[in-house]
Amino acid sequence: MSHHHHHHSDVNEKSFKEKLKILLHHWKEHNNSHLEEYKKWKEKAAEEGMLDVEELMKEVCEKVSDIGKLYDEIEKML
Repeated sequence: MSHHHHHHSDVNEKSFKEKLKILLHHWKEHNNSHLEEYKKWKEKAAEEGMLDVEELMKEVCEKVSDIGKLYDEIEKML
């Protein structure tokens, strides 16, 4: 049985803002990693002549890129 401890009185506990900054950094990296993978598969679909799939993957890439821009905007607010 594992034990999960919370130390709410810990002087070193990070503020909400600090936690969010750390999470945003992680989310941005994760998002960028996915974006690169999606781009590769978009190209592979094109190579296979699957132009409808390529077109939709292009849209996926654009939306994931937009998410990255939203993360950047949030980061500026912090």
